[in-house]
Amino acid sequence: MYRIYTTDAFVLSSQPAAEASLKVSLFTEELGLVRAHAQGVRLVGSKLRSGLQTLHRSNVSLVRGREFWRLTSAMSYEQSDWKFEQRTLFARLLALVERLVHGEEQDGELYGILVHLHALLARESFTADELRQLELLALLQILDHLGYVGGEQQPLSLFKANPLEKQTLALVTGKEGELLSMVNASLHATQL
Repeated sequence: MYRIYTTDAFVLSSQPAAEASLKVSLFTEELGLVRAHAQGVRLVGSKLRSGLQTLHRSNVSLVRGREFWRLTSAMSYEQSDWKFEQRTLFARLLALVERLVHGEEQDGELYGILVHLHALLARESFTADELRQLELLALLQILDHLGYVGGEQQPLSLFKANPLEKQTLALVTGKEGELLSMVNASLHATQL
């Protein structure tokens, strides 16, 4: 008997498979990074289609097969009309998560970071400068959580003490260069 796992997930990416199917990468709340097969999802009448849009947060049901996960249902929570810049920023962050997280392992804290960023981008509007600052802080938060930021560097400890919100971005002003250097050093450490 197969067990059905129902969990919240971000749709990181998808690629065509077979005639009307997709291979989907999901970052789930309970299972971590999962690659699943969604059969027949590219057909016009597919019920799964709307729940598997890249960058969306969805509630998915998965069954573990012998060789891979199969997606049995997906329903998107997405209701927001994001600006292009906000969607692009979130896409870059999800792409980073997809590249750095390997294997199926629950990571509720990282999932919480993504949920918080998703909600923040959906409810607030940002200037171009604020979006750059938000991306720097979000990158540092993700890289630090995954263990790629070394030590207790002064700017990082300042931002760890404050939640990632629009008001926090004022703390970044004047420190962008130093933070960007930390991000670049951390990304270099990932060897990607």
